[in-house]
Amino acid sequence: MNQHQNSHERLVAAIDLGSNSFHLVSAKISMGGIRTLTKDREKVRLVDGLEKSGFLNDEAIERGIACLLRFSSRISSVSKENIRVVATHTLRKAKNAGDFLDKAEEILNVPVEIIPGSEEARLIFLSVAHTEDIDGAFAVFDVGGGSTEFAYGSNYTPTLLSSRSIGSLTFSRQFFSDHKPDSFMKAVQATSQILKPITASFQSLNVKKIFGTSGTARAISLLGEYLGLGEIITSSTIEKCIEHVSRAIHKNPSYIPGVADDRCKTISAGLAIFKGIFMSFQFEAVIVANSALREGVLYSMDERLKNCDTRERTALDLAHRYGIDLVQAERVRFSALAFLESISPTWQFSEDERQILNWAAMLHEIGLQIAYSGFHRHG
Repeated sequence: MNQHQNSHERLVAAIDLGSNSFHLVSAKISMGGIRTLTKDREKVRLVDGLEKSGFLNDEAIERGIACLLRFSSRISSVSKENIRVVATHTLRKAKNAGDFLDKAEEILNVPVEIIPGSEEARLIFLSVAHTEDIDGAFAVFDVGGGSTEFAYGSNYTPTLLSSRSIGSLTFSRQFFSDHKPDSFMKAVQATSQILKPITASFQSLNVKKIFGTSGTARAISLLGEYLGLGEIITSSTIEKCIEHVSRAIHKNPSYIPGVADDRCKTISAGLAIFKGIFMSFQFEAVIVANSALREGVLYSMDERLKNCDTRERTALDLAHRYGIDLVQAERVRFSALAFLESISPTWQFSEDERQILNWAAMLHEIGLQIAYSGFHRHG
């Protein structure tokens, strides 16, 4: 059974070279989707080294290269063709990005892709589409260190993608270095101004399900929970969080449970950006997603995972993994659905309930591989 299972698995890794942090994730990809093995994050603050001249300074390059040296040892068991490395905002902007890429590719022995903002938004959309419980259209945005990506679409197909130069690190440096009383107001106004070209497009969508990804969204959600406001981010959450961090004693609120110190130092800028986004797009509530760009990169690396229902993939993977007799499962499925059709006019089953019965029929013999004597209970 293990040999059969391994033939369907592929060891992969993705590295995201962000403006604030570098992220590494390794995973096994199978018909059932992605099983994460390791996750690493290192604060690099690459964007801090982007000079006004547009050149990335030596100190920032050295920080990034030192991080990649550590990452390379952690993915030594992954085949080079199964590693994808993507770079975002800061390396898109840096005039000397090639200097960094040459050193990075020499260490990792794989190409580094500087992806455009629209592709970054697409991969973020893909990560949420594959990992969250979504039925229909949704929007997602990711506030990074140097840019913010927006995406909207349905199922696995985005129809609106945009990247704007709004970031928690750049705004911290621009508006919050001296903690002036009008810092929040100026940062919110700047956010709204930069969003103007896409504001009308997002307002016209009237989208009901909105996700926020990555560190800034998670930090705001955790601060909201700490203040007793719940994990979903609303306009009220943002206002109360702003009041909290605006108090003189909380200029560097490193006390927020679950939030890293470096993230606490940029949470003021993150809150201002969130407020500007809520005001511009008239969002009511944002759910924090557990996936981000690097997961989207992983999902893009295998054709089996593209445009396929996560639940369907999981059921098929379990069937293969436990050696279920698929011919018998198909006979049971056919009979069960026939019975369902016969009572459907009276019981009025939904499409979701039909699909659950379909998966149950496929997996009803799984107990035979777990505990023969009590197989019916496992099934």
